[in-house]
Amino acid sequence: MTAGSTLTVDQFRELIDTVKTLDKLGRDVLKVRDGDTQRELSEVAAEAEAQTANLPKRDPETNRGLGRIEEAWVGLKSKLRSGFASMLKVEQMCDWLDDGKPNGVFNRLFFRKIADAEGQRNDIDARITQRWAEAIARLPKDMFKGMSKKVYDVPGVIDGLTGETQRLTWEQKMSLAGHRGDASAFAKLLRGEGWEPKAVLDFLDKNMTREEWDFIRSISDTFQEIFPLKQAMLRRLGNTAPPEVDRLPFETRHGTMPGWYWPITYDPARSETVRKQQAERADRMFQNDTYSRADTSTGRENTRNENYAKPVLLSLDVLPRVLKDEIRDISTREALVDAHRFMTHPPIRQVIEGVLSKEHWQTLFGWLQAVANDAAVRPSELQFWDNLAHGVRSRTTMVGLGFRFSTMVMHGATAALESVAELGPVNFAKGIFDMRTAAAITTLGPEWMQRGLDACLRNTDFEANRDFIFDRSDEMRHRMNETERDIREQLREIHLKLMDPATNPLTRARLAITARAYQGIAMLDMASAIPTWIGAYCKALAPAEKRILLVG
Repeated sequence: MTAGSTLTVDQFRELIDTVKTLDKLGRDVLKVRDGDTQRELSEVAAEAEAQTANLPKRDPETNRGLGRIEEAWVGLKSKLRSGFASMLKVEQMCDWLDDGKPNGVFNRLFFRKIADAEGQRNDIDARITQRWAEAIARLPKDMFKGMSKKVYDVPGVIDGLTGETQRLTWEQKMSLAGHRGDASAFAKLLRGEGWEPKAVLDFLDKNMTREEWDFIRSISDTFQEIFPLKQAMLRRLGNTAPPEVDRLPFETRHGTMPGWYWPITYDPARSETVRKQQAERADRMFQNDTYSRADTSTGRENTRNENYAKPVLLSLDVLPRVLKDEIRDISTREALVDAHRFMTHPPIRQVIEGVLSKEHWQTLFGWLQAVANDAAVRPSELQFWDNLAHGVRSRTTMVGLGFRFSTMVMHGATAALESVAELGPVNFAKGIFDMRTAAAITTLGPEWMQRGLDACLRNTDFEANRDFIFDRSDEMRHRMNETERDIREQLREIHLKLMDPATNPLTRARLAITARAYQGIAMLDMASAIPTWIGAYCKALAPAEKRILLVG
């Protein structure tokens, strides 16, 4: 900007937003959110130091002045600690650091913060997946007959690779229609391919049915549904919220369509520039120094560069992945930013390394990175070996766990024994036999205070207890789908395929059976998890109830 230059009103507003963003980022960089309060990291570190003051500390080890044998011994001990730490659950390490306090600083600001964000992610994901299922169900059943084999010629439109008339599958035709509804995306598509708009519009008008247009509109509505959540999240973080794409109505032979947002994904097979960019992003994903800030941003917050245009990937298959990445970003970015600030604050790191070890801190930090990078989309041509390994793991897991009665019984019994060890036999027994939950408290009202826990509650309505727990615990609500890593990955892949309208009915039936392969294990796990939650809830209520009775 030169001296004497002027700004439009919109440019001036953008400048104000930018200044506010920089100011907020500068003020918040040494703060984390603790519940509804923004707290200074120094204050949080002081709490962590006080909380671990009575815990045994590890003597520091030097890497200088060591002989060969001493150096090898130090290295071996470090490897052993890394192996031991990698076998521990994150919540177990946080419990140790919190000295067994369920509301300690490490549980509050690290593990539970991420767990709550994952719960929000699963809630949004389940809601959006249901929207897709309903949209697919509204498509005429006879539309799927031969759909995967149907190919359309697009008169007047040239394939940039072959120089011949462009040909499109049904799925590619539908993706083209999706871009048509977004004026900005459609203009970039035409410019990137060098196509004349009239020929493309004539093709769509001739070959799109009313039901197909309605389906595309329903899919676009799911992106629109989460967009306000994206804007609100960015504002809370102090970033400038992205402007909403102009939705311009357009005419079809079936009537006026309202226009919508449609994500743009460029095709690496048709552009060397795009292929190189995606390869570079994939490489960075595995470089801890680059990806260590646990970033989940997807790019939708960036204003589209209208001057940039490359061949577009015409595929519906990519949409569920893009949508799930958006949901992941919306639900987890805030928690990850706070957890990253907390975990990398030097005094906090010193506390963890002093009580546990440097290797335990690295394990906790690695878990944070894994959460941020979970299910990130990678270019398909770079996935062969990753997909091969994932397929082997998934099939091995299916054979070892799915539909095996012995595994179900063993898993359920092990989970129950762990619950007994955690709660104690008395509280676990109360959870199983009494089912004394706050569902009954809700029903009875405040009279329970006078009666005491032993006298007031005996609600054996399983559904009421289950609903009460699910209303209060995101983790419990989604526990059946958040099991072993390879099971979780396979279930997510199944959901993505079920969200693809091009998936034929036979494949859908097979995927539905596969998705239920682990239901037996999950149900037996819940059979112990629900009474465990109840027992822990009653155990936590007991001290408060005793104080109430004493006051009374």
